[in-house]
Amino acid sequence: MSRIVSATEINKSPNQYIIDVINEKKSASVGIRDYRIKRLLEVLREWAGERLDDVFVNGSSAKGTGLKGSSDIDLFISLKSNTSASLKDIYNSLYKCLIEAGFSVEKRNVAQRIIHYNLQIDIVPGKKLPGQRYTHYLYTNRWSDQDRIQTNVHNHVNHVINSGRINEILATKIWRQIHKLEFPSMHLEMYVLKALSGKWTGKAYLANNFEAVLEHISKYFHRTAIYDPSNASNVISQNLYKYEVAAIQAAAEKSLNKSYLKQIIY
Repeated sequence: MSRIVSATEINKSPNQYIIDVINEKKSASVGIRDYRIKRLLEVLREWAGERLDDVFVNGSSAKGTGLKGSSDIDLFISLKSNTSASLKDIYNSLYKCLIEAGFSVEKRNVAQRIIHYNLQIDIVPGKKLPGQRYTHYLYTNRWSDQDRIQTNVHNHVNHVINSGRINEILATKIWRQIHKLEFPSMHLEMYVLKALSGKWTGKAYLANNFEAVLEHISKYFHRTAIYDPSNASNVISQNLYKYEVAAIQAAAEKSLNKSYLKQIIY
């Protein structure tokens, strides 16, 4: 398709090269019954008490798009809709509970991240909407004028799993990791799906598709609106600051100026 895909001095096809990189970087699956998170689950269930509806694996862990060096497992704490505490109080109460339990905690946008048994674990608390099974309100601490988002976490997982674009998403996540970009996973995943809309799926098209994603980012990232597939009023792309958008776009332009694929993803 182009100089990047065709110009490679490595002794394998561009598609196979990317597959090999993905296989090296992809993280192993960690399930809810893993012994390493047993104590953590006990802490979370005790914290939630009678408010608890469920705890389940979510995010990249459930989608099969996790990488080594990023979150090894994403845990979602579903609280009942009649939980009286505000979303902010829920978020901060969970943070306090984890600290008191001896964990070192990093507050993120909607999640709280801990390291436990060498696992990087992201924990997201959410309050169910009345009469809904998977739709939740989540607290977000990123913006001063907005403290909640409404989303369906189950839809996110199915949307990605059924997309046929897992390898393209993984390749783009590896690229993000190389450039140390602030590019939230859900935004990245939905962007890849939009950029590749109408294009062929399958390993035979992987290198071409990965480059197409970078080209789309380099040209259109700053003006491409990305919506939550389960809530069109949740504009995911608005969650980035302008300087973060510029950094992502500049990284794509820089990558497209490289001569060899192995200089872009490795």
